[in-house]
Amino acid sequence: MKTICLFSPGNLPVPAVRGGAIETLLHMLIEQNEVEQKAKFVVVSVYDEEAERASRQYKQTEFIFIKKNKQLDNLYKGAKVLARKLFRIRFDAPNLYYYQGFQKVLDAHPDVVVAEDGYYEAFSGLTKKMGKEKLYLHVHHHLTASEKLADIFTEVISVSAFVKKELLPHSALSENQVTVLRNAIDEDRFKDSLAVSAKKALREKLGMSENDFVVLFCGRVIPEKGVKELILALEKVSDKNVKLLILGSPNFALNTKSTYLDEIEDLVKQNGDRMVFTGYVANNETYQYYGIADVVIVPTLIEEAAPLVVLEAMSVGRPLIVTDSGGIPEYATEACAIILKRDEALVDNLAASITAIKDDAALRESLSEGSKERSKLYTKNVFYTDFIGLFDK
Repeated sequence: MKTICLFSPGNLPVPAVRGGAIETLLHMLIEQNEVEQKAKFVVVSVYDEEAERASRQYKQTEFIFIKKNKQLDNLYKGAKVLARKLFRIRFDAPNLYYYQGFQKVLDAHPDVVVAEDGYYEAFSGLTKKMGKEKLYLHVHHHLTASEKLADIFTEVISVSAFVKKELLPHSALSENQVTVLRNAIDEDRFKDSLAVSAKKALREKLGMSENDFVVLFCGRVIPEKGVKELILALEKVSDKNVKLLILGSPNFALNTKSTYLDEIEDLVKQNGDRMVFTGYVANNETYQYYGIADVVIVPTLIEEAAPLVVLEAMSVGRPLIVTDSGGIPEYATEACAIILKRDEALVDNLAASITAIKDDAALRESLSEGSKERSKLYTKNVFYTDFIGLFDK
């Protein structure tokens, strides 16, 4: 049985008590490993009191929590600069989280280390001490890589073929060194299991009726996600029974403010009872909101690798409207989604697509069934087996 170290980026904790796509994926792996027990996990995570408490239930995973301290981190960064200038000594770790994490990893003696995004070039220090054959990089975003990747990692795990295609020309990696392992979700948490009475109660709580057609956006409220464009599209839909429900925040459970968030909140207020903005909702509660939605929209404007919201919507059997962003069409095909181009007509096309799904029951049913079928490809069991299999070569 191999010991696999999962080195999280250090922004949010694992277990994923504060949300986060990467953290949620790692949380799912940890839970499935408790069931199948095909490996020992060592997880490096930023410290969080609630996460530390949650970690105690897992017997197959050792957690290494690193406490962040801004003052000490600034001292470390200053020492790095002095060491480089005075003694020409380079520190590979960009901050104390990585520096302390690397020391703990060496003490744990894992068989392999998987860098889960983050500062991937920093892992060159571990490569020198452990050997490149033990280091893997799991890429979760659109990465334009450098040639250094091939010197640091033996293999790269990509969440979509799009990411692999974009990565290869900018690195010295061969095609065989980049494996596509598509994301998954814990399907048991995302089922359309909410009772009719509970759906009615939640709609009433949100100021929506049974006759309303609910359009759901779930994700980070940042410009790249296209939230404003979706609001503008809703304003173009003449049917006042079409309501927009927005779940999310700029940075998951962290109480982050931004001028864009202020703008979105103002637009929601201007539209009165046609729009509801809940703010951040914990991942283990979002299934309820998927349950009352009639369609889920992912209007991403940038190249996105593989958003989990697509898989969550499919698991609940909801029709999708998505953009042709990055790896999204690999997951949400035309069998379950209307796929739109990201051009000057996006707002108009979003409005037209919402109306089309609302007015065409046959289309709505077809896309819903397509979602249910495609969701079977992205289950936790499949993902866990394929992930563990990467290290059995």
